[in-house]
Amino acid sequence: MEPIAGKRVLSNGVRTVDFYYDGEPGFPAPDRLITMAAFGRWLERTGLCPQRIYGTHDRGVATMAHVRRAMREAEEAGVTSR
Repeated sequence: MEPIAGKRVLSNGVRTVDFYYDGEPGFPAPDRLITMAAFGRWLERTGLCPQRIYGTHDRGVATMAHVRRAMREAEEAGVTSR
């Protein structure tokens, strides 16, 4: 095995999970546009503004700028759900 640069490791002392990220992802995946727009609205309602959002379905990291872009794209495409 070879170490991978840039990996993140989480451990509770019993279980260890390695995460690998490649920088800016294609965010969001086209089939997740509605979900990400809803997630963005939830973040706004709750007043949360994370610096980084790590996905579990991808190897990328997103920022609030990515989320806001997804919200705009969903609105422009007419695929938002309230």
